[in-house]
Amino acid sequence: MADLSIAYHIGFSSHHPSWLMEVLEYELCSLDPISYSEQKDNEIILHSEDTLASISSEVHRILEQNGLTPATVTIERREITKQNWNEEWESQFEPIFLTPELTIRAPFHPPSITPHELVIVPKMSFGTGHHGTTKLIIEELIQSHISEAYMLDMGCGTGILGIAALLFGAQRVDFQDVDDWCVDNTLENLKLNHCPTSSYSVGLDTPQSLIKQSKTYDHILANINYNVLKEHLPFYSTLLATKTESFILLSGFYENEAKRLIEQLDSLGFNSTYTCLNALELVDRWCMIKASRR
Repeated sequence: MADLSIAYHIGFSSHHPSWLMEVLEYELCSLDPISYSEQKDNEIILHSEDTLASISSEVHRILEQNGLTPATVTIERREITKQNWNEEWESQFEPIFLTPELTIRAPFHPPSITPHELVIVPKMSFGTGHHGTTKLIIEELIQSHISEAYMLDMGCGTGILGIAALLFGAQRVDFQDVDDWCVDNTLENLKLNHCPTSSYSVGLDTPQSLIKQSKTYDHILANINYNVLKEHLPFYSTLLATKTESFILLSGFYENEAKRLIEQLDSLGFNSTYTCLNALELVDRWCMIKASRR
C-alpha cells in the first residue's frame, strides 16, 4: 500500500476579497513550519500535519477578524499518495532581486550579478524572501546603520533576516527559534553563506530565558505574528540596549494590528513608525514597525 499524506483543499467563493488567499496561505503555513502550500484553480492546497480542527479554527478566526462569513471558504481534508513536496516546492522557487544591491537565491540557482546575495535552502518554511514581511525588514536593514552591532533574530525560521544583517555589517547575531527544525535550517543557511562561526549563535531560547542570561542587544529583529509579538514586546524592551541608536524591527502583522502594537510600544517608552506594503487593494496590508527608545 502506498504511503499516504494529508492535504487540505481550501476553496473560495466567487465573491471573496482579492487579498484573502494570500493572507490565509501565510497564516496557515505559520501554524506548521514544515507545511507546504500551493495555489491552484481558486483554492489553496495545504500539505500539513496539522489537524482539521486547528486549520478550521485559524481560517474562521481570520474570516471573523476581517468581517467575513464562514461561507466564504470551504475546507476539505483529503488523503493523498505521498510525494516529494520539497522537490515540487523547489521547482517553483525563483530568485528574488530584492534591491539593485541584493539577490536572494537557492543553491541550485546560478550566482547573481548584484553586489550582494543571500543563499537560502528553500525548505518548506517561512523565510525565503518571497513574502512581503521579509522584504520590508531586509530593505530597512540595508538602509540602517548596523555596522559592528550585536543583534537578535527572534523566531529566526530560515535565518534569512539575521544572515542579511551579517551581510550588511552586523558583528554578531543571536538566532533563536522555538522549533528544532528551524534551528537546523538556520545553521545550514549560515554555512551556505560562509558566515564565520564567531559571528553567530543559534538556539532554542525564549526571550524570557535570554533575559535570565542577562543578554542585551543593539538591535532586535522579529518577523513572527501579532499575538506572539504582543506577548514578547515587554521582553524585547528589557533585551534592547539603552543606546539611543538601538532599534527593534517587527513584522508579520496587518495595518490594524500595527496600530495596536505601536500603542503598546508607546507605553513601554518607545517612539515607533510603521511602513506597509504598497498593495492598495488589500483591506489590511502587511506592515513593519521600527521602534527606538525615547
